[in-house]
Amino acid sequence: MFFDNMSFGGAVAYVQFVSACTTLLWLLLPVAAIISIKRRRRNRPGETLLFPGLVLAAWVVMLCWVVWYFFTGAWYGENGPPPQAVALKATFPLLVVIALHVALILTARERP
Repeated sequence: MFFDNMSFGGAVAYVQFVSACTTLLWLLLPVAAIISIKRRRRNRPGETLLFPGLVLAAWVVMLCWVVWYFFTGAWYGENGPPPQAVALKATFPLLVVIALHVALILTARERP
């Protein structure tokens, strides 16, 4: 695998960069959902706004879960997996958030 050949410092830098990108895109997700709702109302009047509404609701639920998880202290640990293993695990949430942004853009565009 690509991540197994990474050095310790390279894997740490990769995880920090990917995590920062994931966090920024996750924080922009409700803004993208609201913009998608407004664009969809304008571009496709009369259609349901189910997907952007579900994304917005799921984001609020996830925000509540993240706050709860932070206050439990379960996220902190000194004996975790090596950064090469975390690099692989950090890539998947980034891909999910990117896919949600692309789906919001595609569902709000005008019909051809």
